Amino acid sequence: MLKQEKEHQAYVQEKKRLKQAAKKLQARSDAIKKAPSRMGNSEARLHKRSSGKQKAKLNRAAEAMVTRANKLEHQEKPKEQQQVMFDVTQFPAIHSKRVIQVKDVCLQIEGNVLKQRVNGIVRNGSRMAITGKNGSGKSTFLEVLYEGKEISIAQPAKMGFFRQQQEDLDNDKTILENVQIGSPYDQTFIRTILSRLAFKGDAVHKSVSSLSGGERVRTSLAKVFLGNYNVLVLDEPTNYLDLDTKEALTTVLRAYPGTIVFVTHDRALIDDLATDLLSFDEEEPFLHPFNKTDDVEKVRDNEEELLLATEMKLTETLGKLSIVVDETEKQQLEQLFQELLAQKKQLKK
Repeated sequence: MLKQEKEHQAYVQEKKRLKQAAKKLQARSDAIKKAPSRMGNSEARLHKRSSGKQKAKLNRAAEAMVTRANKLEHQEKPKEQQQVMFDVTQFPAIHSKRVIQVKDVCLQIEGNVLKQRVNGIVRNGSRMAITGKNGSGKSTFLEVLYEGKEISIAQPAKMGFFRQQQEDLDNDKTILENVQIGSPYDQTFIRTILSRLAFKGDAVHKSVSSLSGGERVRTSLAKVFLGNYNVLVLDEPTNYLDLDTKEALTTVLRAYPGTIVFVTHDRALIDDLATDLLSFDEEEPFLHPFNKTDDVEKVRDNEEELLLATEMKLTETLGKLSIVVDETEKQQLEQLFQELLAQKKQLKK
């Protein structure tokens, strides 16, 4: 949706710019005066010939601008989507301010200790982001949390768990049927959420057995969001999703009135959603409030992600260099390209 909006805005602005330029050129043409009556015949002929050439040149330039404006690829304005409004009466009340309490929890797999101590208090209605390198214990922590081992969970907390494997789906049923199972919401609201996740119209009637990996992820996410839960536990919810679907997912999560605990490497999701942060890059992870200006640099320290972003920007800059005409802009792009090359070289050390 954001991409479509940007493309539409760029189209509207460029068309407006070209038509305004055409009007200015036409105005300059119209402003060229006829020969004054006091001029002699020979002077008048020279003036007429000169002004005629100027007017013709300006008129051709104006017509060219209008032609370019009319030939721009039309970009439709995206339709405004229905606002996501969860019915809070469907959520079992949690009267405690503390939904989850984690105290000195030791995480281990088959005797291998991942983290000696994990601590924190998850407040009611908060959104806790769990970050850290692969293998640091994040997914293990979610399993321990969901099973309620060594962790205090307020009642009546009802947890919905999204796992990467999507084992909660019935292959013999459709997308809509899967999501409706155990959901307290009516079909209209369910289809609104499914539409946000790119299942529009009759797509909701597709059999789960025929879905691609990305479609299964979206179906499983919808099933969790729309289940009879007031606490969501999500393991990498934005994996395998394109940019538009990620934005839609973030919108749904922001509208969700319950508590959310999510593992992610997605910096944009953390920036847009998180109220608290639990970093498994720390030796003893401790939950603390997420302040974007103070903590975002810690989240962005993953050099592999930074390298990938640099390479993508290099490709984009190189593409612009190949078509740019303006010399000043070309020099600026060349300088940026060299800076990005130096950054890439530094990151690869």
